[in-house]
Amino acid sequence: MSSAFYSFISSITNPITSRYDIKSQVSSSGLWKIYQGERKTTGKKVSLFIFEKKTLETNFRRERGSSRHDTDIVYELLKKEAGNLARLRHPSILEVVEPVSESRSSIAFVTEPLLGCLTHLVKSSDNYSSESQEPSLDLDELEV
Repeated sequence: MSSAFYSFISSITNPITSRYDIKSQVSSSGLWKIYQGERKTTGKKVSLFIFEKKTLETNFRRERGSSRHDTDIVYELLKKEAGNLARLRHPSILEVVEPVSESRSSIAFVTEPLLGCLTHLVKSSDNYSSESQEPSLDLDELEV
């Protein structure tokens, strides 16, 4: 499905996607698809985390024989996950620009711009081609 078509369909149903121009998909993380985007009014660059409900409903129900109650539990967990991220305010943690919004077809929230998920960035850094268009990245050590 093209980004323009997806943007049009989503803008009809979800208030967040109607306020942003959705560009290409940057990455995915769990059930979330992460897209580059821009605020229509200001042109501010952002990332949109979008979960399309139809993917879970078709795959989850068909494969596991789950009920509507089971899918509702997954929706609540996804909203809670996004809500917890919105409450965390620290310069080293992803900043949520717009909190989670749910519609019939999707759950979405908006964050500061992302390059992609760490897994994809590390895999792309294994490509030592000088023709790479990826920005150079430095990874710091993290002590847990």
